[in-house]
Amino acid sequence: MSLIERAIFAAAHEIQRPGFTGMYQSLVKNQWRSREALQNDQNRQLRRMVSFCYNHVPFYKQRFKENNLTPFDIRTVKDLEKVPPTTKDDLLKNKDSTFPQGVSVRYYARTTGGTTGNPLAYRISREDRFLSGALLYRGWSGGGYRLGDRVLTLAGSSLIEDVKSATKMRLTELTRNIRFASAFKMSSRNLLKYVNMMNSWKPSFLRGYPSALYEFARFIEDHDLSIPEVSAILVTSEKLYPEVRETLQRVFRTRVFDGYGANDGGIGAYEYECGNMHIDTERSILEVVDEHDKQVASGEGHVLATSLVNCAMPVIRYDMGDQVIASDEFCNCGRGSPLLKEVIGRTVSILVMPDGSRVHGWFFQHVFWSVGEQVRKYRVVQETKDRIEIDIVPGSDFSEHTIERIRELVSYTCSNWILNFHIVESIPKTKSGKSIYIESKVKLR
Repeated sequence: MSLIERAIFAAAHEIQRPGFTGMYQSLVKNQWRSREALQNDQNRQLRRMVSFCYNHVPFYKQRFKENNLTPFDIRTVKDLEKVPPTTKDDLLKNKDSTFPQGVSVRYYARTTGGTTGNPLAYRISREDRFLSGALLYRGWSGGGYRLGDRVLTLAGSSLIEDVKSATKMRLTELTRNIRFASAFKMSSRNLLKYVNMMNSWKPSFLRGYPSALYEFARFIEDHDLSIPEVSAILVTSEKLYPEVRETLQRVFRTRVFDGYGANDGGIGAYEYECGNMHIDTERSILEVVDEHDKQVASGEGHVLATSLVNCAMPVIRYDMGDQVIASDEFCNCGRGSPLLKEVIGRTVSILVMPDGSRVHGWFFQHVFWSVGEQVRKYRVVQETKDRIEIDIVPGSDFSEHTIERIRELVSYTCSNWILNFHIVESIPKTKSGKSIYIESKVKLR
């Protein structure tokens, strides 16, 4: 790590958001405050956001009136139980009324497929975006990360490698000191390129989808390849299984740190050196609730998110579609934030091309991001190496062109898959009650 790299990192972040380094340092200190102090901060921010939503967001003003509520009824996180959850369908059906009226908020447009196979376009305010970045870096610090350290990321990438996307990626790599390796193109040739990148660039950290990093690790082990040591592995976006953790730690000879988050809800939780996952409290409220939407202090439930900072498109009790296990214990490390014991419901398959190359299942999430709300919901099932079945619940702008566009986007990565589309009215859950929207029935080994 050179001083020049750290200087570029610091300058780029300060230019984009003056005071970024100070904000990050404040967040690092804030994690050591008591749980009571953090809860008081959340309650204060919650009251302000509820008032903002009632006065400026038509969807929530109407929802409050329908339930005989005013902002004065919501004073603490516990009071949120009075408010019905917001679903992704609610946001899709009431799109225009979920944006604030009568105020000007600078924002960035984003799209998510979440964990439900249900694409959603959303907005994130400028301040929320930079807070998200600072919290991400704080989460990484649990594995020893310092601002500006080299990070090699094996995850998603642009579907179409044009000049614009390539330039944007190179700029991101330069200003964040990150190198990207695509989990959507894991052929033997590309995996060897990633090994060479590790040996030449010598990153301090590896980050990515657990299943993609697992494939990378198995490739290194199967071919008896040499790689440099890294300080830690930072995983995200999927459930981390014990056998995957063990393999990654054995092959890369370092410790794995788990992570959980979603930008549309603004929630995040990170594993620290103590071995526990601590929930971020500064950006959103993460509720774990039972089947009656009542808060669960300890045990299994599903996740609801409430914005504390994002005024561009705030959400109140937004159903993330994720199943987790909460914990009411206090951590011995001294951090006051609540704990997330386990993430249950984020499993994504690795797909296989006819030539045997691997493609991370979230490739299709990126495909459906690109067609936006033309598709209301989808499910992708790979039956054989050659054939993929795709169920689609059409959105308001769906047409034959939508399917043509999906075929075109998929062809940039694999033109040999046979794609069979089925237009359906709904996509049922599995017998176990899970919403699996990307699945492969092809054995990897």
